[in-house]
Order: sequence, then C-alpha cells, then structure tokens
Amino acid sequence: MNTPKQTRSPPYTDVSTLPLSSDADDAQLEADIKAFAETIYHPVGPAKIGRDDDPTAVVDAKLQVKGIEGLRIADASVLPTLVSGHPMTPTILVAEMAADFMTT
Repeated sequence: MNTPKQTRSPPYTDVSTLPLSSDADDAQLEADIKAFAETIYHPVGPAKIGRDDDPTAVVDAKLQVKGIEGLRIADASVLPTLVSGHPMTPTILVAEMAADFMTT
C-alpha cells in the first residue's frame, strides 16, 4: 500500500507580518493588544427577557416587547446572560417558545 507523503502545513501566523517587533516594550504590546484583540463570544442580551418588575428587562415571559403591543423578539438578544456553550440551542428554544405563544 502506497501512502501519500504528507507535507507540513504552513504556520497559522507569519510572524514577519505582525505590526510589532520582537523587542517591543510593554506599552507597545498593550497598545497592540487593545487595537487588535476581539471577543470570541457571541453577543446576547440587549433585549433581555425578565419579570414584569425587572426595569432592565425589554421583553416579558411571552417574549412581548414591554410597552409595544404586537411586537415580540425571538432571537439570542433576549438571553439575559451569555451561556457557557454556543447560543444556537437556546436560541432555537426561544424561537420555538415564540412560535408556541403565537399559535396557541
């Protein structure tokens, strides 16, 4: 059996393309981190679901926007905090809850 020879993958980051030199001081490193760092988290929560007495909640338990008749939000924005895993599954649950509320 002839197995093809594997070639080495190229490095993920070509260090020569980085904006800092290897002798950068702490201030330069901090400035670079602030300029290029980004979150890997999925944003959630700008339209938080909550109890009627929660002044920070945007939607109620039936996903209705407080103070606006006939408007619901059914996406990850109603999740009050970031979940420990991917937000896809809880978002599907929110969408299914909204579908139930609108059809029953």
